[in-house]
Amino acid sequence: MLARNDRSQDEANGSENFDMTLAQVEEELRTLHLSTARITRSLEELRKLSEQDKQRVDTQELNLSLAQLKQSLGESGERRSNVDRDLENLEEELETLKSKVLSLSVPREKHIPLPISPPIRAALQAFYAGGSKNQWTPDSYGRPQYSYQARDGHITLFFEHPPDTVETVGFLWNVVKDLSVETADIFLILMSQIAKLPNPQLNIARMSLEEIAEYRSVKLRHGSSSLLYEDFKQEVMRLADLRLTMGWQDYKGGTLFFGKERPDRLLDIVDVEYKRDGKSWTAFGFRCGQALAHFLDPDGLRWIGNYASLLLSLSPYHEALAKKIGTYWTLVGTIAGKGGMQPHATIRSILEFCGEEPNMDKPGRTVEAIIEAHERLREIGVLDEIPDFEPPTRQRGFFQEWLDEPRTVKLAESLWRLNQPSDRNRTLPSSSIQAPVRRNESNLRVLPSPAKASSTLEVPATHNELCEAPARIQQFRNEYHLHQAELAQALGISRETLSRYERGVRKLPEDTARKIVELWQNKASGWQD
Repeated sequence: MLARNDRSQDEANGSENFDMTLAQVEEELRTLHLSTARITRSLEELRKLSEQDKQRVDTQELNLSLAQLKQSLGESGERRSNVDRDLENLEEELETLKSKVLSLSVPREKHIPLPISPPIRAALQAFYAGGSKNQWTPDSYGRPQYSYQARDGHITLFFEHPPDTVETVGFLWNVVKDLSVETADIFLILMSQIAKLPNPQLNIARMSLEEIAEYRSVKLRHGSSSLLYEDFKQEVMRLADLRLTMGWQDYKGGTLFFGKERPDRLLDIVDVEYKRDGKSWTAFGFRCGQALAHFLDPDGLRWIGNYASLLLSLSPYHEALAKKIGTYWTLVGTIAGKGGMQPHATIRSILEFCGEEPNMDKPGRTVEAIIEAHERLREIGVLDEIPDFEPPTRQRGFFQEWLDEPRTVKLAESLWRLNQPSDRNRTLPSSSIQAPVRRNESNLRVLPSPAKASSTLEVPATHNELCEAPARIQQFRNEYHLHQAELAQALGISRETLSRYERGVRKLPEDTARKIVELWQNKASGWQD
């Protein structure tokens, strides 16, 4: 998909008007400067004449100089008035542009879906362990690799050379040094698109650089959108070069190996560029590697949670620790929440995931950083409750005990509970139950029901539930064998618009969500025309 934002043309026109206004102001300022120089020269001549011989100054010449001075001052005042007026207009233009930028920087969704599995956690931990002081280790050939060990198995990640580069070990280490929190952000955004696919194991997701920027809630870098997009493109290309091998034990006691002879891709990514009229757009098509797809099997370990969009909006430079800790609690908290427990962990294991080393020389700095990061996460709504991280004492020897003490937090329920239990939720009737035929009193067109329906799919209790998880529209259509065009026609919208709602590309409006829930309830009850 090559997405081109309709607002880009308006912004370009606004920028041209802004540049024209600025150029006019600069021209007025140059003219004002010339007038000021003339005044200065006249005053200087008067001062010299006065110093030489005040008695010899011709009264007529002095009057003439004064008249010239007044005229210059009058012209200067008029020009200054014009400049002030232009500056006021310029300020209005700036405020308008600021409003546009702010409106564009607001995340489209409060949450994005996130599949949670061992390869995803291993990849995030590897990204956080990158950078100039990385924690990657060399293999037997000196190439960088990151090993993730867990109770049920191990995952090793490493980079492959791109096809247009000379194969050197130094090049690969430079790739690892370029890994950052933003690499993890881009990976999370791509995984959210995979989570929205009807079949995450096989389907291909597509995303443009502009869409990635929207999810990151940023439009410019160093004053340029092209620099921002180039940075994002490089991050995606790094993900395309990532490989892995994995051995993992399943619940039956067997061990499954991926990439033992030929390494697997974490993500299979292809870049697509489109050019027209001297402009170009870049997008990416991507799908899971086989190891990652294995954990997206609906019959396997497919934990789906939500990731807070505000975490993506935090600065990857100034608030990196808060972003990483928020990611950690989201992963751990989703699994714990679905098991009916609260997530808990030690500070040492949190820092290990974040790729951070405890400051043994100045432990107080680590304590303060942990407290500030958790306060920030509570402020933006990722955590509902946090413990008191302040140690009972900061006397010598407290740090080790503080690092190893388990801490329990309360993750925001909206991040791990996708469907709120409610007495209003209904289970779809089985085929053995004859549903009554009733007349639909709404103004919606009722879709034809299949002759038999057998399902345990729950109807959303409210339209808000559907707004938070628009991917359920796809489940609704699959359950009742509806094409997108059919449902779109019943809703009075285009098929393309419905597709964007389902994939989360565009926010689902509340009135549309209400109509879908009403149709869903009608179908579940067996109502027919």
